[in-house]
Parts: sequence; C-alpha cells; structure tokens
Amino acid sequence: MRLSKYILLLALVFYISSCNRGTKTIVEDIESTNRVEQGFPSGMCVWKNGRWSSEWMQKYVEYVRGNDSFYEDERIMDVWRDWSLGYIDDDTIPEMLLLCPCEANGCIVLTIYDGKVSEWNSWRCGVSYIPKSGLINNEDGGMGHYYDRIIKLKEGDFNLVYMKNSVEAIDIIDSNYVIYNGEKYSISHAPERYNRYANDSIKQSLYSSFGQVIDFNTIDNYFPTSYFEEDWTPSLPDGILIEDYTLTLMVK
Repeated sequence: MRLSKYILLLALVFYISSCNRGTKTIVEDIESTNRVEQGFPSGMCVWKNGRWSSEWMQKYVEYVRGNDSFYEDERIMDVWRDWSLGYIDDDTIPEMLLLCPCEANGCIVLTIYDGKVSEWNSWRCGVSYIPKSGLINNEDGGMGHYYDRIIKLKEGDFNLVYMKNSVEAIDIIDSNYVIYNGEKYSISHAPERYNRYANDSIKQSLYSSFGQVIDFNTIDNYFPTSYFEEDWTPSLPDGILIEDYTLTLMVK
C-alpha cells in the first residue's frame, strides 16, 4: 500500500511540476492523487520557496489573519478553519472559500478586485456556485424559516439578484416575499408578482441553467487555515528543503 501511494505521489509531482519547474515538488495531501484521477484540472500553486506564491494569495492570508467583524475578539482563521479556492467570477484571480464550521457561522467568500479584498457571508451552510459565472446560491433554513437567494459577484461586489423568503406562520404572511430585480413582492401586496417569481423556473433560469453547480458541502480539496499562522512551515520528508517545497491546491 505504501509503495502504491508513493508511485501515485510521484505521478502527481510530474503532473503539477509546471508550478515550479526545476525544483522538487511535494504535495502535503497524498490523497490529492485521487483528485487527479477523478478529472480535476491542474493545481494552483499557493506556497513555494518559503513564502506565499503570489500577491493575491498574500492578501487573502493577511485578511484571514484579521479579526472577524462579528466575533471581534477572534481572528477569521480561528472561526473558519478550512479553506479552498474556486473561480466564481471570470477573472484570473480565484476566490477564497472559507468553508462552514457550523450553521451559525455559515460560509465566507473572499474576492479581490482592484487590489482590495471584499467579503460575502452566507446564511447558514447551504451554499453553492457555478464556476466562472459569478453566481452564488444560498439555499437553507430551519425552524420554520426558509430562504433561497442568488448573489452575483462582479468587480468585487456581491449583489442580491433574487431572493425567496418563506415563513411557516399564518399571522405573519407578509414575511413570505420575493425580491427580484431590486423589487420586493409579498403575498398580500402583490400576489400575482409573488406567485410568478416564487416559481422554481425563475431560479432555474437565473442560476441552475448556467452550468455545473459546485456545493460547498461537497468540496473535499481544502487545507486548514492554520497554514496562515505567521510562523507556519510545512512538515517535509528528510532531504527536502523548504526552498524546494511547493504547496498546490486543486481548483475547479
């Protein structure tokens, strides 16, 4: 078993060596070999030669080291402990996906535009996106309150393009509403418009028909935010130097 994993690791090294040609490349997670076999594209180099590999990656790291806006006494990286990368919009810089630690925290998406990091925080953990479309869907709920909202990421801004809010209580019927194209329609105030835009076909045309949906809850190619500690260094096999080390994350 060890020999077979070693052979797979060597194969992966050659597969992703374009990240840092001419040096030895070691991947922290041997199971990444399985992702190549499953058809994932080539990896994104995020750490090499003892430092974060790009200016945008360094910006993300510094941002996540900072205090969270809600939990002001805790760093973002201490609350959201797992991260991945994904191309949500269509530019050349991937978004950082901070994966849901619990329902109360939800997920965070970080993006960079014009050199600045901006943030979007979901409600609970039901989040998915369509690569290169800019579209994020946040669909979840509980305790009689359910919602489905679609966010559009463009040029660093996260804008609400659609929302359906449902509350299972007769006495607060106007808590059941739809927001579409910036207008809010409730059951009692605009029943025809509400019924039209609450129809599932609206969501299909706005979101699901644009391509493959990637659910945050199914992302397994991720790393811990503990890597963002200022004194973090990888654990390397004997004979491999920090200067020869490249950390690569598979992205879609």
